[in-house]
Amino acid sequence: MAGVNPNIRGGALNFLRRHPAMVVVFVVAVGLRLTLLLLSLQQNEANFLFKAAPDTINYVSIAQDLVHGTNLNPRASFSFPPGYPAFIALHLFLFGDRSVPIVLSQILLSSITCLLIFGLAKRLFDSAPIATVSGLLAATSFTSISLSCILLSDCLYHFLFALSLWLFLKGQDTGQWRCFVISGLLSGYATLVRPIGQMWPVMMMLIAVLYPLVLKQQLGSLRSLTWSGRLLRSAVSATIAVIFIIPWIVRNSVIHGIMALAFTSAGGPANIAALAEGSIESKSRVEIQEQWANNYMREHHTDRISIEENYLIYRNETGRVLHSHPWQMLREYLALTWENLTDLNYVDRALVPHFKQTSIGLSKWIKIHYANFLNVALCAIGLIVLVFRKQWLALLLLGLVYCYCAGSIGFYLWQGSRYFLPGLTAWAILISVVLCSAYSKVAGLCARLRPKEEHAANNLA
Repeated sequence: MAGVNPNIRGGALNFLRRHPAMVVVFVVAVGLRLTLLLLSLQQNEANFLFKAAPDTINYVSIAQDLVHGTNLNPRASFSFPPGYPAFIALHLFLFGDRSVPIVLSQILLSSITCLLIFGLAKRLFDSAPIATVSGLLAATSFTSISLSCILLSDCLYHFLFALSLWLFLKGQDTGQWRCFVISGLLSGYATLVRPIGQMWPVMMMLIAVLYPLVLKQQLGSLRSLTWSGRLLRSAVSATIAVIFIIPWIVRNSVIHGIMALAFTSAGGPANIAALAEGSIESKSRVEIQEQWANNYMREHHTDRISIEENYLIYRNETGRVLHSHPWQMLREYLALTWENLTDLNYVDRALVPHFKQTSIGLSKWIKIHYANFLNVALCAIGLIVLVFRKQWLALLLLGLVYCYCAGSIGFYLWQGSRYFLPGLTAWAILISVVLCSAYSKVAGLCARLRPKEEHAANNLA
């Protein structure tokens, strides 16, 4: 430690002594993610991370356009918003065409996200065991570990989502304007990373309305802010999040003639519409969407469809199917939501191909034994525990976050647990509540039984 400022060294040691659990969570998170990265680099060719997934190729293409000031892939720039490509572009500008620095940044962000989940649990329950178990569950989540090591938008989105939520809740407690402003900026940028964040400002306002009610019921009084003060600050935060994404929507309107954040704004609902119509006509989703395209080309006497026309086809056909078969669309949406909610992680098969068969075998075993439903079951039990404990604030926040994240994954197919990664923010804490409650009950039972055993032993003596 020679040459290190004594104040810095002393501060670091004091932090280790005061927050050992946080240090353990962070070290576990970083260690597991670095291990997967090293295995991945060992089993693949150089810079394979730039083409590890189909979406990755498009993200990198957009990022290279940003770095070089070109527009060689306009279709991709409409298919995806610019948040994650800008993140990649920053690394390409600083480190050149190397993928490892990007993944190292994601590993850091993913590990910090585990600490944010730790902090959120501590804020809600003021319990070191619940916070520690929550952080360790997040640190050891294989979905989180895998997505930190591949160039996809999920890891960055989850970090921004968790940090935005943490600051928003801190603002609710302290009333500090900067918490609300920064939360709004982060939420807006998160939406530019993944469009599923578009409805989060609505959830922010719902939290702002309900937060004082449950807080007063739970504590008997409000902290620092009046109801109107919370609503005003929350409204400003939500407005900032919305304003942040408007320039990109305007850009798409000017270039593509479509007022939308990205192609997925129509592509996701179109999947549900095609599944609904396909179930009625006994056709696959692909056949239905090809049928839509063929009808359009025949009516417009063309043999090619631009991405803008494709967007309009999807939007119009989705509206038609929704009008004629609303209940069937709802059934398909709920079925796909449940499928993604209980599905497993598959990203590891691209990262460590030498273990692909092992991963496939393990996935089959998990599904055969219905272990893939365990997460959902434990979360449901966790919510019930919060009801019986009358911990209304935790029930409100964790229930809203879980339902919001679950509700946003029902539009896409074959994503496994990838799209539910932000739900880790809630489910890690809910499962921690169940595990700590169970441990407390068992420990209490053992403590009651021990005196009886000692009494019986004394009688025998």
